[in-house]
Amino acid sequence: MPPAARAKTWAARLLTLAGGLLAGLLLLEGLLRLTYPSDETWGPWRPWSRHMLLHDQSVFPQLGPSARFVVGRYGVRSPDPTPPQTYRLLCIGGSTTECLALDTADAWPARLQDLLTADGPPTWVANAGRSALDSRHHLVTLTHLTPQLPNIDAVLILVGVNDLLRPLARQQQWRPQTPAEALGDARVQAAAARWHPGRWQDEAWFRQTALARLRRDLLASQCPWVTGQPRSREALAAAVLRVRSARRQHTAVATLPPPEPALRQYAAMLDALIAEAKRQRRRLVLATQPTIWSQWRRPEVANTLVAGALGADPFEGRHCAPAALDQGMAKFNAVLRQVCGHRQTECLDLARQLEPLPRYYYDDFHFTPAGAARVAELVAAHFRQRPPYTKER
Repeated sequence: MPPAARAKTWAARLLTLAGGLLAGLLLLEGLLRLTYPSDETWGPWRPWSRHMLLHDQSVFPQLGPSARFVVGRYGVRSPDPTPPQTYRLLCIGGSTTECLALDTADAWPARLQDLLTADGPPTWVANAGRSALDSRHHLVTLTHLTPQLPNIDAVLILVGVNDLLRPLARQQQWRPQTPAEALGDARVQAAAARWHPGRWQDEAWFRQTALARLRRDLLASQCPWVTGQPRSREALAAAVLRVRSARRQHTAVATLPPPEPALRQYAAMLDALIAEAKRQRRRLVLATQPTIWSQWRRPEVANTLVAGALGADPFEGRHCAPAALDQGMAKFNAVLRQVCGHRQTECLDLARQLEPLPRYYYDDFHFTPAGAARVAELVAAHFRQRPPYTKER
């Protein structure tokens, strides 16, 4: 074959190969856009992510040696819903809903799903908890996440403790927000949702493709077929021990700073949550926050406390006394009861119903497996009082 003809043949083959590769990439891009989570979706966590948290049981004797953290396609810490699950409940909250230190199956939303399914129609309970979030973030979650989940019937929000603690940590830097300001605050949105629109909007167009997102997820070891690396038990235990040591070296502040601005913001956010749930025509249950602070005199409780830092650095050791925190939490819970009564909204008073037993908490307000199981029982008892788990009287 003459050199010119050979060159044309190779050129045609290369063009065919390039065209095939381009067509394959376009087809894969299209398939990923249909099946892979979009950049326009919201979620507390990256969809399909997995982690393993390892515990030092000399520091956390009430916890197991490890805890799996598994996220489904909707960015919540729950398996994906199945068609038989005809009643669907979304749980929103901070770390006491997330239950990060517990295995996914031991978190109270997962246990609640089992209890409700045993008593009524098959139920899906979605755990949208995320550590350090307060009522502002919950408003963002309710507004943006709930409509994109499949057929949510009811929303339960366990709220209050971070509304108490955040002003203490921020001190002079803390400023109250209105509901409208919280919804429009990009920092609040980013904290509420690990997966939210606009994360890559400033990137080049090719970095915004589904293929580019898949590549980022693979590199981050976050896809379903790649398991994230275990988180170090030594680092977590060392941090907790350091906070406890710093607290012992400082005298606790006996009174809280004036809580009225934070309480007013809290009441406004609760009103906004109720209004948004009514706009979406969803059943809303607001739950008060239980803690172990009332038992602070017991040595087995006092030695586990770490919350209530004054200032952004908990390692400095400046902190509020547990008795003061207990009184502060009581004020926030009272506001929730008052707002629910005024707005005729369901209130689940976990703060009064959950017994203040040390075996239910591994620190100030985070639940042990036994505590999570008890919370699930109390929540299930509340839902059993109304259809579809009981007949109308």
